[in-house]
Amino acid sequence: MDEVKKLQIKDMMALTTQPSAVLFDALESRNGDSYLLREVDNEGNNVLHLAALLPLEFKSFSGLSAKIQMDKELSWFKDAERRVPPGLKSMKNKKGKTPVDVFYDEHNQLSKDIKESAKGIADSGMVVATLVATIAFAAALTVPGDKNNFWFIIFIVTNAIALFTSSGSILSFLTNFISSRFADTEFVISVHSSLYYGLQLLMISVTTLVYAFIAASFLIFDHTTK
Repeated sequence: MDEVKKLQIKDMMALTTQPSAVLFDALESRNGDSYLLREVDNEGNNVLHLAALLPLEFKSFSGLSAKIQMDKELSWFKDAERRVPPGLKSMKNKKGKTPVDVFYDEHNQLSKDIKESAKGIADSGMVVATLVATIAFAAALTVPGDKNNFWFIIFIVTNAIALFTSSGSILSFLTNFISSRFADTEFVISVHSSLYYGLQLLMISVTTLVYAFIAASFLIFDHTTK
């Protein structure tokens, strides 16, 4: 690019240490030909390459914090892509990497943290969901009662809900493990939606199991007093 010039040292330092603030000012500038949007540094990085960098203080994030930070970083990068000249998106630096390549490299560890956190949640959730399903199934076969008893009806309904929702939760968590998003080479941006469904179903199953236990207690009390 003939029109490309080198950034001054102070500008490069500002973009490296405070990329969000400086780039935001440049992108919001009314002057569409702002020199920051047309320049490259000594490594051949344009402003979009710099927007793809992950600040050092965020590289140690894990779990939910990693997911939240990844959402912010992706939103910021996509916003920067929309505002810069189209040619900058495919421009390569001296290492032969486009801005998207730099984004993937910079956020790779954050992606791994999200992946490991999701696996841990799914693994723990499956254990609890399996326990709930086992208890609900066993309870359905052992609690005495008759169909005209109010507490028996409550128990059957709540226990059935607990059994079905816990089974659905197990399937949702299994989806996380068989999904290609958990492949070693897969770049994970956010938590798989099935994980949220699994957690919601698990909460419902645990809640209804508690109600089933209460109903069973009254049912057994009625049965033993007759």
